[in-house]
Amino acid sequence: MNIEKRGANSIVNIFLTINHSSIYKYFYTAFTYIKIKMKKHNKKDMIKKKLSMSFVFLMFLLFLFSILFSENVKSLERQELNYYDSIKVNISIGSKVIILPSSSDYVIDNFIANLSIFPRTSASDDQTNINKVISSSPKASISEDSSSVEYTWSKPKEKELLYSYNAEVDSRIKFPKVKEKVQFPIKQDTLPEDIKVYIKSDEFINSDDPEIVALANKIAEGSDDLYDVVFKVSKWTNDNINYSLETLTAELQQSSTWVLQNKKGVCDELTVLTIAMLRSMGIPTRFVSGSSYTNVIGDFGNHAWLESYFPQYGWLPFDPTYGQYGFVDATHIKFRSSSAAKEGAVNYAWRSKNVDIKPEKLKINVTTLEKGKKLAPLLNIKINLLKNKISGGSYVPVEIILENANDFYVPVSLHITKAPTQVFDNKIELLLKPLQTKKEYLIVNIPEDIKDGFVYTSTIEMVDYFGSKAEADVEFSKGYDIYPRNKAEEMVKSLTEEEKKIYSRDVDLDCKAPKEIYYRYENTGNLKCIIVNKGNTNLEDINVCLEDNCKKINIPISRSENIDFVFPIVNSKDLKITAENSETLKHSFVPIKVFESPNLIITEMNYPETVRYRENNKILFSLKTDAAVVNITISVDKKNVFNIQDFQDEHEFRIPFEGSYFFNKKSKIVILYKDTNGKDYYLESPININVKDVPFINRVMAKFFNIFKRS
Repeated sequence: MNIEKRGANSIVNIFLTINHSSIYKYFYTAFTYIKIKMKKHNKKDMIKKKLSMSFVFLMFLLFLFSILFSENVKSLERQELNYYDSIKVNISIGSKVIILPSSSDYVIDNFIANLSIFPRTSASDDQTNINKVISSSPKASISEDSSSVEYTWSKPKEKELLYSYNAEVDSRIKFPKVKEKVQFPIKQDTLPEDIKVYIKSDEFINSDDPEIVALANKIAEGSDDLYDVVFKVSKWTNDNINYSLETLTAELQQSSTWVLQNKKGVCDELTVLTIAMLRSMGIPTRFVSGSSYTNVIGDFGNHAWLESYFPQYGWLPFDPTYGQYGFVDATHIKFRSSSAAKEGAVNYAWRSKNVDIKPEKLKINVTTLEKGKKLAPLLNIKINLLKNKISGGSYVPVEIILENANDFYVPVSLHITKAPTQVFDNKIELLLKPLQTKKEYLIVNIPEDIKDGFVYTSTIEMVDYFGSKAEADVEFSKGYDIYPRNKAEEMVKSLTEEEKKIYSRDVDLDCKAPKEIYYRYENTGNLKCIIVNKGNTNLEDINVCLEDNCKKINIPISRSENIDFVFPIVNSKDLKITAENSETLKHSFVPIKVFESPNLIITEMNYPETVRYRENNKILFSLKTDAAVVNITISVDKKNVFNIQDFQDEHEFRIPFEGSYFFNKKSKIVILYKDTNGKDYYLESPININVKDVPFINRVMAKFFNIFKRS
């Protein structure tokens, strides 16, 4: 939560999150050690020892802080790896095989280790192997092709056979630029024969399972864009399948049917389910094995994702685990792609007698050597707060305008990074077509526990995966009106429906009332709307409605129409105006506030109960109004003290006086004012001040005056 509070001093700085329990443990250990050492000295040395203790303790704190800060910086650097356009890594893959003779006359002829996972140089040059070193111990005969590296030992005498594959790899973000719509469904008779293998069902990719077929069709229904379909299916998996480490210990990876039924899995399982759904609709998709950086372990680890075949473009990567759709980041190091999800990383073959063979687990280590540049932003983002200056506990509808100025598709993953309160559903994911602008909506809650007399500001910030950023400041105070959740949800729902209509973006609807504040005695108000056709299609039979009051109009290309409405003045609300036909929906919201009166009141009046006759003192009071007022006259006992032309909000006033003024009289403050329509209002408040130390002559004169008044 990031909040600026105006009106009081507040300092809150949080820059590191650390394990406090560990710190307490270190503090306690150090402090106990120092105390024990001090007990060995007499009182004479106590002052010196206290100073020594303070110095040692301070040095310890500085040392501990440097360690914690260093670890946090390293952690942050590691986490940022996903946001670079390229990285250089060193990859080490290898294992050893232990030969265990069961008798002295054992025989082992040829032993072969066939390694099928290692970093590949891609055809698109987004992954390149350099400084490759393939080695073994004892020395083996090594052969390499595009699919495997084979190590062959002939009649080995050693009891341990070691093999390794080491390489430096330049890896860049894999983001093929798709510039035109690829038609869905894909015409199967146009697919190359070597691609058709990637639409088959198998033991783990159950693309013929009826539940998987039904779900895939439900997700893709109504779309004729291949990119859109693969995006939606991958996103569905990310949204609905829980990433669970439970299956990491399973002997075999689970099938796509199992994953759908149990709604959980790791990257392999999320990938096979997504592949199964895509293949069920005739979309060639293959399983990719490799390594990538993951914040689950804070390092590189084995990983799986998929690639779907796009006619005219080739293979596009999608990672339903990481939420990367149509691209994968530079930390994705590809080892192998295949039609089957379950294939061994290394296969062994040998001929032997009286020998047990014990292969150890294959070890894969990835070390980062260099980082390229930070990813360049791809979008223009703007945030509009549809409500601002609201009370604590309100809900703010937020409009996000996303513009893709590129000539290729851009998958969007947008997160709220700053807000007045924690936002749990803080992610927006969508696909933008080339040169497309789209609006999205969400709701942000305002803190309820705020203090009177302060105006708070807080930043709402959103950041896209590629670094595009936008922010807006929301202002809130107890003195503002509350905007409830149901109103925010109604507005967001209406505007979201508007985005779905084909020609909505070609229409502008702008409605305005001449003022925001009305009084019930006015009975009705006027509303003026202008609707503009910005597109290249005639807009016919458009119903423009203010609630149930509708007017049907036609708007030719590049023309506009003016429409007037009269509305009843009942309660404060957002007037909702719609312009709609079968292909267009546009909304305009006009807020109005309805009052019985401006509700000008006197608050916090302070003056002494008793003053001396010749004492100078003052009356302090505040005026507060819900609506602007004009021509204010403030008087005390018909003596004019203030004339104010315009007044709104809340202000303090001070009236200096001498005690003699209030002797022997009943006084009051009288306030005359008008609302902005010119209607008169009257407000008064008594002043009760007791005057003491009155001179004798003034007391006598007051008694005669009172007798005369009664007669």
